[in-house]
Amino acid sequence: MSGTAVDQAAPPAGDTMPDGTAVTWPRLAAAVTAIMTGWAALLGSMDVDWVPNDAKLLYLPTARNLLQHGAYSVMDQEPYLPTITKMPGYSFFLAVEQAIFGEGLAALQAIQLALVGVTALLCADLARRLFDRRTATVAAVLVAGYPAFAVHAMEPLSETLTGLLLTANVHALVRHLADPAAGSAGRPGLRRAATHPLVQLGITTGLLVLVRQSFAPVLVAQVVAVAATDRYRGHSWRPALARAGVVAGLAVALIAPWCVRNIAVSDRLLPFGANSGLSLLVSVRQYADGPGTRPEYLDTIAAELATIDAAATPAGTAPGMGKGSAVDRREVALDEALTRRARAELAEVPTARLLGTVPARLVLLWSRASMIELFDRIELLLMAASLLSAAALGLRRRACWPLWLPAAFLTAVHLVFHAEERYTLPARPALLVLGAAGLVGAVRTGRRLVAPATSGATP
Repeated sequence: MSGTAVDQAAPPAGDTMPDGTAVTWPRLAAAVTAIMTGWAALLGSMDVDWVPNDAKLLYLPTARNLLQHGAYSVMDQEPYLPTITKMPGYSFFLAVEQAIFGEGLAALQAIQLALVGVTALLCADLARRLFDRRTATVAAVLVAGYPAFAVHAMEPLSETLTGLLLTANVHALVRHLADPAAGSAGRPGLRRAATHPLVQLGITTGLLVLVRQSFAPVLVAQVVAVAATDRYRGHSWRPALARAGVVAGLAVALIAPWCVRNIAVSDRLLPFGANSGLSLLVSVRQYADGPGTRPEYLDTIAAELATIDAAATPAGTAPGMGKGSAVDRREVALDEALTRRARAELAEVPTARLLGTVPARLVLLWSRASMIELFDRIELLLMAASLLSAAALGLRRRACWPLWLPAAFLTAVHLVFHAEERYTLPARPALLVLGAAGLVGAVRTGRRLVAPATSGATP
């Protein structure tokens, strides 16, 4: 069905725009490559420890144990009990990278900078589909040149991979909204299926959840969005739900083995893991002390573990845990203890304090992220332009809503859970597409205003 608001807002598929111009992908890829090479040279010359605590305590040990012992565990000695503290996606990514290139950091940094480059090109195609060729070029340059993306690509953390997956997810959704058959016409067999936007939507959603469990609600939102937009186009509910089922089925197929494994090793209904308690506790303390603070929690963890160990049974199980469980039972018991403590401390924080801290928390989430002063100022300007563009274009172009949806989702998540500057990085590429549209629009408006004055002054 044509003529809907969504169909009218999106330009036709393909590389040629309505004005006859084309996106010169080889040149754009070369420009992005040059920018990423510049970042590699600049950041590689800095005397910085690129391995933060999250990597030292979780990602690197689990990747090493996967390679050396075939176990997803954080333990540095036998028996390498399975962990359910973190989702496995990024650790498996690290394990594959280390199996090919070894444990050195240089190869990982090069790969993650390349992933930023791919993200920039995806954003260029998003801008091409929703706006025009010039906006596509500006979007690619903004994403490739955005300091925080390059800085965090130097670290063994999941932000770079998550940003690529989330941008690919938005790209697939935009393709589906513009043309439900995009990428599949005229292509046979597996190639036709693999390039279908619904297939890509389901796979990227599943991979996102495997990297970060906080993206689990995205699956529900994607299913609802696909079914609702298909119904809005005039399809009956049965084919609309069937198409939404493709997304759900592929995502669940990817996630299900991990969920079954967690339930099996923990004897608990913990499909995604047991690491929300610490995040909730840190979040509550950020509300109490201010979002810019770094709340102390190591002493709290030590105290809770001492209590758990003291109450453990002779068989070595914490109270309430099944004796046959193979998981390091303290992980689950600790998560439950930290959740209880977070709820108790939350009850002591005045409501006025909770509400009054929200604006500062939002600034923390959406301002600096690179932790280098000059870069932080550049990011602040770009994010301000992007957020303003998101507000303006969101009101005028219905087809743009997939670009700001990740930002709204991550903001909502981290108003509840632990907030750090880097946690909104995965949503920023899509926002920078809107920022590029705003910048291009502002330049064009300025030229239109200047042109009459210039022509009037010409003799």
